[in-house]
Amino acid sequence: MGYARVSTRDQTVALQLDALNAADCVRAFEETASGAQRDRPQLAAALDYMRAGDTLVVWKLDRLARSTKQLIETVEDLARRGIGFRCLTQDIDTTTAGWCSPSSRRSRSSSVRSFRNAPARVWMRHGPGTVAPDGRLH
Repeated sequence: MGYARVSTRDQTVALQLDALNAADCVRAFEETASGAQRDRPQLAAALDYMRAGDTLVVWKLDRLARSTKQLIETVEDLARRGIGFRCLTQDIDTTTAGWCSPSSRRSRSSSVRSFRNAPARVWMRHGPGTVAPDGRLH
């Protein structure tokens, strides 16, 4: 199962859907909603639809969660339900045997750090006022 999200109606999920299709997702849930919104009906529908043995696939970590805490909570909930998680651009796949290897843990740690530090990179690139203290982009 795939999940694609854009933040505004001016954006398109086409690139994400192409990537999800290339990853052999049999179904993709898509929505237009700010990542800051906790109420995302299509994400809720995708999570409700999935069963043990399924895998949730996203293009980037920030499509699924707004914060590291939210990301970890979501992936842990999936694991409790026997559902895998895969992120295409950050090479995370909880369904692979190597998921628990030391090199994989370093890679995951780097991906999560990259996800967590993205607002700081935007601020550094575009200057003060582009990222609020809570991490939201302006």
